[in-house]
Amino acid sequence: MKACNPEKFLSLEEGLTIGMAVLFNLLILLFMHIRQAHDIFVLNMLITAAILLVAYVHRRFPHAWMQFFRDWYVLPHS
Repeated sequence: MKACNPEKFLSLEEGLTIGMAVLFNLLILLFMHIRQAHDIFVLNMLITAAILLVAYVHRRFPHAWMQFFRDWYVLPHS
């Protein structure tokens, strides 16, 4: 398990997931005529919000179980 680095707000995995969600949302803006584009856009925004919320909660309440959760919860989002 990785130790929490107090200077970093997001882990590498969290940053990459948010980056991909932003990239996908930019592409979705170009292709809004696709039937489920709006739903995917909203889902990407919810994933991004969840990642930022978990990072914030972990920073406020740095428990070992929260670090374990942060190490693994991004996996189902991908």
